[in-house]
Amino acid sequence: METRWARWWPLFALLGTLAAGYAPVLFLGRTFALRDHLMFVRPLLVHLGRELRAGRLPEWWDGIGLGLPHLANPAHGVCYPPLWLLALLPESWGGDALLLAHFFLLGAGGLLFARQLGADRLGGAFAGAALMTSGYVASVVTSGSLFTLAWTPWVAWAADRAAAGAAQGGRAWQRAGALLAGLIAIQVLSGDPAGVLSSLLVATGVVLARAPRRGRAVLTLAAAVVAAAALAAVLLLPALLWARESERARGLPLAAASMWSLHPLRALEWVWPHALGDPIDPARNLARLVARAGPSEREPGFAYSLYLGAPALLLALVAAVRGRAGARGLLAGAAVLTVLAFGRYTPLYAAYRWLVLPERLLRYPEKHFAGAVVIVCALAGLGLREAFAQPPSRRLLLAASGLGAALLAGAAALALAPAAPLARLSARAAALAPPLDVSAALAVARAGALRAAAVVALLVGALVLARGDTRARAAAALTAAAAVLDLLVHGWSLQVLIARADCVRPPALLQPVLAAARPGAPRPRLYRLHTMAPGGTHGPGELARAMLDSAGGNRATEFGFAVLPGEDPAQSGRWRALWDAAAQVRGGGTSLLARYAVDYRIVPAPAGGALVLVPTPATRPRGFVSGRWQWLPTDDAVRAALLGQPYDAGLVRLSGAGAAAPGAARSDLAPCEIASPRPERVELRCTSPSAGYAVLLDTFAPGWSATVDGKAARIERAELLARAVAIEPGEHRIVLSYRTPGLRVGATVSAAAWLALLALLAQRRRSAGHNLRA
Repeated sequence: METRWARWWPLFALLGTLAAGYAPVLFLGRTFALRDHLMFVRPLLVHLGRELRAGRLPEWWDGIGLGLPHLANPAHGVCYPPLWLLALLPESWGGDALLLAHFFLLGAGGLLFARQLGADRLGGAFAGAALMTSGYVASVVTSGSLFTLAWTPWVAWAADRAAAGAAQGGRAWQRAGALLAGLIAIQVLSGDPAGVLSSLLVATGVVLARAPRRGRAVLTLAAAVVAAAALAAVLLLPALLWARESERARGLPLAAASMWSLHPLRALEWVWPHALGDPIDPARNLARLVARAGPSEREPGFAYSLYLGAPALLLALVAAVRGRAGARGLLAGAAVLTVLAFGRYTPLYAAYRWLVLPERLLRYPEKHFAGAVVIVCALAGLGLREAFAQPPSRRLLLAASGLGAALLAGAAALALAPAAPLARLSARAAALAPPLDVSAALAVARAGALRAAAVVALLVGALVLARGDTRARAAAALTAAAAVLDLLVHGWSLQVLIARADCVRPPALLQPVLAAARPGAPRPRLYRLHTMAPGGTHGPGELARAMLDSAGGNRATEFGFAVLPGEDPAQSGRWRALWDAAAQVRGGGTSLLARYAVDYRIVPAPAGGALVLVPTPATRPRGFVSGRWQWLPTDDAVRAALLGQPYDAGLVRLSGAGAAAPGAARSDLAPCEIASPRPERVELRCTSPSAGYAVLLDTFAPGWSATVDGKAARIERAELLARAVAIEPGEHRIVLSYRTPGLRVGATVSAAAWLALLALLAQRRRSAGHNLRA
C-alpha cells in the first residue's frame, strides 16, 4: 500500500529546493536588488498593501507622473487575489514572501504537468525543481513577471486535461474546459499580458501535440479563452478602455517592441552557464558586444541567464526520440517559442506580430522563451526514467559525450584564443560605457564551461554504471539531484541581495524635504530620470544601494512623493508625446517642470559624480484659478504652443472650441487650497475675483467627474494634460472624483461568470457523487 510519504515527497523536495535556492531571502532578512525589484516591483507592492490595509481597492495612483489609472493597468496587479494578502503581511517582507510562494507554485505546476505527460514521481519532482531553478526563472524574479509565469505550467496541465476530455466528451470534457478557463483567467489577473500570451501559445502546442481529436480540442481551448475573458472582465474591460488613452493605443513600432530580442548567440547559454561572461556585472558581460538593447548597454537581455543545463535538454530529447506522449510535438512547440523569442533576429517575428494582434502592444520578444523552458523541463521529467532504461541508450551516451567534449573544447579555445582577435575585441569593449574587461569575462565563461562539462560527465557515468532496476533508479535520482544542484549554484551566481532594512530607510537624498510629504496633502513632485545613476564605478550590489539612496525608479513613492517621469508600462499617450517633444527643444523640459508644478529635481552635481536635489524655480501652484485662457483646436496645436512660446504661468490653454477670455488681462492666477484624502478624490477651495477656470495640474483622464459647490460640472482638458473646471466669481468648493471606466460593468460580468463556473463544477461533482452511490 502506498504511504503518504511516497505520495507527497515530491512537494517536500520542491520546498527543500526553494529553501536552498533562496535561504537568505527566507531566513536572513535579505531582498532582491537587481533591475526592477527595488525600483518598480517593490514600490507597487508597498503601495497596494497600504491601500488594502486602509480598506480601499486603489483605482488611481498619484505617485507616478501627474497621476494615472492604477486598477486599469494590468501590471499593477490590483485585481489579482493572491496579492490581497499584502493587507495581512508585514510591509517589509510581504512582497518577498509572495514572490517565493509563486516560485513554489511554479515548481508544483511543473511537477503536475510532467506527471500529466506520464512522468513518474521522481521525474515530476525533477521537472518542477529544474523549472524553479532554471536560469531564466532565476532571472525574472526581479522583473515582476514571476506572478504570471508561475501559472504557465498549470495552464499547460489544464490544457492537456481539456485535450483528453475533448475526446471523451460529456462531463469530463466540460469540467476540464471549465478548469482551463479558470486558470487562464487567474493568469490574466496576475498582470503580465506578454506572459499570458506565451502561456496560451504553450496551451495551443499542448493541444495540437496531445489531443486525440484536435479539432474539438482546439475549439475547447478557444471556448476556454472566451470564458476566461468573461471571468477576468473586471480587469480586461478597464484595461482595454484605458489602452485607448495610453502610449500603446496605436501599438508599438517593431523597433521598440523588439527591444530585448534573444540574440542567437545566447543559445550557447542553454547548456553553457555564463557562456558570454557574467550577466549581472556589466564589466564582465560579453553579451553587451553582440546583443545590445538600444540605449541600455548595461543589460543586453531581458533575462540574465537562459541556462537549462545539459541533463534537462538531453532528457527532453530522450522523451522526444522515444515518441511518448506527443513529446515530439511538444518539443517542436518549444522550438517555435524559441524562434519567436529571437524577435528582430528573425523575419518570422514580424509576420507573427502581423498575425497575432495583441503582440503589437507588447515588448521584449525574449519573454516567449519562458514557454519553451516550461515545456523542456516537463519533457525532461518524462525522459528521466526512459534514459535509464536497460540497456543504456547508445545514442544518448554518444550525444552526452559529444556535448561534454564540446564544452571542454570551448573552454580550451577561450584559454588559447589568439592575441590578435582578443586585441580587436578589447578595443571594441573599451569604447563601451561602462568599459568591458574582456579577459575577466572570458575567465567567467571558461569556468562555466568546465562546470557544465563536469555535470555532463556525471550524467555519462551514471548511464554507464546503472545496472538493474535498483541501480538504474538510484542513478536517475543521482543525476536529477546533480542537475538541480548545478542549477542552484548557477542561480546563486545571479543573485544580488541587500539587507531588507536598507529598503525601509528613506533615501538619503530625500532627507532634507521629507517633511513636505504630508498625509492628506498632494504628494510633492520629484523629477528624476530613471536612466540616471550616481557617478563612479559600482558593482551590482553597490549600484543597487546607490540607487536606493538617490531615490532611483519609483522608490520615492514609498515615502510620500510623486515621481516624474516614473516607471510605468502604460502612461498617457499625450504625456509621452509631450515629454518626447520637449526633449527636442532646448530648455523644454525645464519649462514643463515649472508648468506642471514639479517641486524638486534630482540632477548631477555641477562638479560631476554625485546627484543632488534642487527645488524647481517659479513653479505654478498645484491648483489655481486663472482669468486668462486660450482655446486651441487640437492636441498638436496645444503642444506647439506649450513648447514654442515663452512660459506664461497665468495663461491656460484649453483643448477644443470655446470662447476666449473676455476683457483685459487680470491677475495671473490665484492659488487654491487642496486636500486629497485619497487619490480618487481631490477637493479644491478656490476664491476667484472674476470668472475663470479652476485648474488642477493632475492628469486628465476618462473616469474623472467634478462638482462645483455640489453641482455637476464639466471637466475640460487644460495644458494638454491637466483638468480644468469653469467657475464664476467668488468662493467655491470643487470636488473631483474618479471611478475606473468599465470597472463596475466588468466586475458584474466577472462575478456572474465565476458564479456560473462554480455552479457548473459543483453540479458535475454532485452528479459524479450520485452516480457513485447508484
